[in-house]
Amino acid sequence: VKEATKSYRIIYGKTRVGGNIVFAETTDNNQYIHLVYVVAGHEVNNITKIFFDDSEVALTQSGSDSNGVARLFPSSGNTFEGKVRIKKHLGTSSQSADADLVSDVTNWTTDHRIRGKAYVYVRLEFDNDVFPSGIPNISFEVEGKKVFDPRDSSTAFSTNPALCIRDYLTDTTYGLSCGTSEIDDTSFTSAANTSDETVTLDSGTEKRFTCNGTFETSQSPKNILENFLSTVGGNLIYSNGTFKLKPAVFSSPTVTLDESNLRSPLEINTRVSKKELFNAVKGIYSEPDNLYQPQDYPFLTSSTFESEDNSERIFADINFPFTQSSHTCQRLAKIQLQKARQQISVEATFDLTAFQLEVGDTVRLTNSRMGFSAKEFEVVGWNFATQNDNEGNPGLVINCSLRETASAVYTFSSSDYSSITTGATTNLPTA
Repeated sequence: VKEATKSYRIIYGKTRVGGNIVFAETTDNNQYIHLVYVVAGHEVNNITKIFFDDSEVALTQSGSDSNGVARLFPSSGNTFEGKVRIKKHLGTSSQSADADLVSDVTNWTTDHRIRGKAYVYVRLEFDNDVFPSGIPNISFEVEGKKVFDPRDSSTAFSTNPALCIRDYLTDTTYGLSCGTSEIDDTSFTSAANTSDETVTLDSGTEKRFTCNGTFETSQSPKNILENFLSTVGGNLIYSNGTFKLKPAVFSSPTVTLDESNLRSPLEINTRVSKKELFNAVKGIYSEPDNLYQPQDYPFLTSSTFESEDNSERIFADINFPFTQSSHTCQRLAKIQLQKARQQISVEATFDLTAFQLEVGDTVRLTNSRMGFSAKEFEVVGWNFATQNDNEGNPGLVINCSLRETASAVYTFSSSDYSSITTGATTNLPTA
């Protein structure tokens, strides 16, 4: 795009993006056009590929400018050979203006440094045969932000969603500007380790959760965080003054509540409303093997759940904008489906034994009247309250909202995966 007041793009992990053309000028009697594409509003780890109209342009380095920036040209035999020069700037806070652009264009000076922003300078030479439709649609595969890892205090490129979410929360330029005291690094370290676990696929392995996506600063923080959290299928919780991350893995309960802990009757709902009910899941994700284009992941169905719903298939649309593996999408979709079918919810007030709990924890509940024997529930709501005893003296109690859960919600075997066809469906020659 070419826009004077374009919002900055933020990139986490690796993905394909376009750029905002912030400068365009011709020289040498229109023989050359010089284009500057800002691809991210921050420093990036690398710009790995260049695409002209959905076709990758293989590049070869031939020398560097006076600042040491590599000059890249289309490889021998490429359609654009001899007609294109490309230079990448990763967006460091100290980067200099592009020396070749300063030399070739009068209106670009040494003051035009675009510090702290990743950009690509592209020079095209006029040729009706090479560019029959004018300037091609140019896009870039980018390895995005470097993020801090509390496990070893390093800062490096990573696709770990826990580290990416932590970076967004603490970023003082485009994030939520949270102080490190507001981050529960024990929780984020645990979530980061969970994300890095190896999962066995139907063929090969992959990390349990990854984050590869992009957003613009014009989007709301709520929407951005929802996209982040879709990568782990979990919750971001603000408790006791700190943010905690709970990914979609089963948490073994350590607390059991029974009749002796109750300070109110149990309010039980055994079914969710029809509008919240579904028995199948479909949605889209971005597939790297299909040039990062959105496509459907294999939809998930359950004959058991359909039978429970009078043989009516009810789809839920769950998209994964920051996930680039169809296998991960299938695991996350199944978790969302299984969680939705755990329909019993409980509202109750407990004594201070429940003080140990927080949202996202798993707790066992025993109640002989309801037939609960150490039944597992997830805490979905928690707050302090006061309640008078039989003598009218006030005391502290804990109000809890619970939703049934089970370890089977989070299990997934390699035989559960469905294969998917990726890549372009046509292969036409260049006209």
